Amino acid sequence: MQNIIAYQIVELKRGILNLRLDLKGFEEKYQLSTADFYRQFSQGATDDREDYVVWAGLYEMLRKNEERLQGLE
Repeated sequence: MQNIIAYQIVELKRGILNLRLDLKGFEEKYQLSTADFYRQFSQGATDDREDYVVWAGLYEMLRKNEERLQGLE
């Protein structure tokens, strides 16, 4: 059982790293932090271009993965 949890932790950390790298690409492209973007997106202050929908989805996945990781550690 401990090995399964350790494996899940490793995989979550790998996923989180990849998500952060993807988010960094959007931040560089749009010159905006993900936190600021997501706040604007959530308030409907952005349009619904595909990049924004993907960016928001990646951020939501990151938050869920970070929560799951906290639960396992």
